[in-house]
Amino acid sequence: MKITKLEVNNFRCIKHIELGINASSNIITGANNIGKSTVLNSGHWLITDTLLTDKWGVGEHDLDSIVPKDFKKGEHTSVTITFEDGSTFTKLLKTNPKGGHYTEYQVNGASGYNMSSFNELLFSKFGFTPKLKSSKDVNELRVLTDPLYALQKLEAKFLRQLLVDLGCSVSNEEVFAAYPKFQVLQSYESKYFGDYTKMRQNLKAERLELMDQLKALETTLEAYKDVTEYNSARREDLEAQKDEIVVRIRNLKRGDMSLTNELELQLQKVKADYDLALTQAKAKKDQEIALLRQELKNAQVEANEGKNKRLNELNEKLRAKITTRNSITTTIGAYRSTREEKRNQVTDLKRRIENAHTRIEVANKAYDEISKREFKGYVTCPDCEKIFAADEGALLMFNKQKQDDLQRIKDQNARDEIEIVEMEKQFEVNATLGRNAKEQQEEAEKKLEALNEEIENINNEILSASSQTIDLSKVNEIQSKIDALLETNIAIDDSKITEIENQINEIQINQAQANQKEIETLESLLEPIKEEIEEEYMKQSKYASKLEFEAKYEKVVTKLNDTESLLEKVKEFITTKVSLINGKAKEITGIDFVMLEENVSNDNVREVCYATVDGVEFSNVNTSQKLAFGISFIHKIKEILGSNDLPIFADRLEGFDDIEKIRNLTTEQLICTVVGDKNQKEIVII
Repeated sequence: MKITKLEVNNFRCIKHIELGINASSNIITGANNIGKSTVLNSGHWLITDTLLTDKWGVGEHDLDSIVPKDFKKGEHTSVTITFEDGSTFTKLLKTNPKGGHYTEYQVNGASGYNMSSFNELLFSKFGFTPKLKSSKDVNELRVLTDPLYALQKLEAKFLRQLLVDLGCSVSNEEVFAAYPKFQVLQSYESKYFGDYTKMRQNLKAERLELMDQLKALETTLEAYKDVTEYNSARREDLEAQKDEIVVRIRNLKRGDMSLTNELELQLQKVKADYDLALTQAKAKKDQEIALLRQELKNAQVEANEGKNKRLNELNEKLRAKITTRNSITTTIGAYRSTREEKRNQVTDLKRRIENAHTRIEVANKAYDEISKREFKGYVTCPDCEKIFAADEGALLMFNKQKQDDLQRIKDQNARDEIEIVEMEKQFEVNATLGRNAKEQQEEAEKKLEALNEEIENINNEILSASSQTIDLSKVNEIQSKIDALLETNIAIDDSKITEIENQINEIQINQAQANQKEIETLESLLEPIKEEIEEEYMKQSKYASKLEFEAKYEKVVTKLNDTESLLEKVKEFITTKVSLINGKAKEITGIDFVMLEENVSNDNVREVCYATVDGVEFSNVNTSQKLAFGISFIHKIKEILGSNDLPIFADRLEGFDDIEKIRNLTTEQLICTVVGDKNQKEIVII
């Protein structure tokens, strides 16, 4: 359904105007600055809630530009359109007492509509249903009513979205199907999500990185230019010479021990005989001492028998007194028992702690002594006065035993220190319990003072009886025999052992001196051979490094060539795809679009989107050409999306040389402006 009437009140410079609207072309004329564009924008504002796009691409919903500057209190802006069936739709812009403005909607003079319900009824009159998927970024109403909006106002990315909605798109799969040469790019689809422009940017960055790598490798290879192919034969010959000398030196250091080994066996037999004789003598001595000690014990029993009888009587009396005291002081006994228990535990812990500290001190002294222990088997060369071990095996065994002893002392000290910490904790707990028992005991013991005096007297009698003199002459005689035996040293002849040891030492010294001279000679030959072998290894290493860098260089060159080839392929793909999209857009819309710009100086392509008119960018053609192409574009869009009766609003069509050309622009309801005669003081529609 089409509009038949437009009524405007207080819209910009228009106080009031009513205009009848034709079903086809409506050309608003009048002198300059009389308000033609204002009338046109009022109708566009009611339908789209925005102002028309001008030739500079400006046109938004600006409430302050709608309200007249001389707006009086109580006045309001209103625009009303009437349809062929007589229904009216009014949009009012009113002043808010608290500041600003608010919009009110009326249908057939009735209020109570919000923007959504108002638009729903209004669009139904035009037969319009939104269909663009990109409507969140593109105002579909403006696309169909404002000829300059889509081609002049929209940014490139939103214009591309609009063209996609109109079917002007080509998928990557379509390009692959049409041009098999691009199918090699399909493997990159998932990595770049089908965005080959991004892929090209990444490839260019990769190319720069590869070029930097090539430059660095070229610098490195320049340093290796004099390195020649390596021959390992000379090094192998030197290694053989070195191994032969090392084996000879090792054998010399071991020495010829055939003679000394025989003497060692003889020495071991003599030592075994000596140890057996010594063991037997000790056993005989120990047996005699044991017999004398048993005899001593019997003599002591005889001497103490009379004395012990008196002591037993006194002890019986003492036990009776103690039994009496315990029966009276059972509670005190319990306290004493607790106290004694804790005292004993504390004493025992103290003793154990002291013993542990003593063990640590003894172990530390032993550790120091072992640390200072030196190997006794060193000999001095009479020629060179050098000191060396006569027996390397014995030296290694000595050092190992020394390290094992030191480690064993360290481990034992660590265990003793842990035990001391635990015992000190127990000491503190038991000492506290003992102090508590003591306080309770002391209070009760005051009652037993008299009984304790009696017990003390009995103890004095026991002490007196214990100190009585007895006959110990027989005991002393036996003890003297034991002491004499203990002081007696067991003498076994060990001269044979010393004689054999001296023979072994003399042979070892002579053999070691001869071996040392030969070792020094061989070592003087070995050093230059080692140096030459090291030089050969350096040559081999440099040649291997050169080969490695050359391989890296070839690899980077290959990768760079592949990247260059892929870059060209991606560029050709992008150009081909955009060309296909351009062709499709031309076929569908009848308009030429530029969607790709190439910068030859930096080998760069940039995606754009703008229309052209006879090869000239749309924004640079005159207003009449823009409007003509914009109206033609609206026709194409309606053919694609479906027809409706939304009017087309076009401002400043004075570029057309006659009215008939304007009328022939479209069969849709067109509302446009043309500057009339300067003397035309009223706005009219022709």
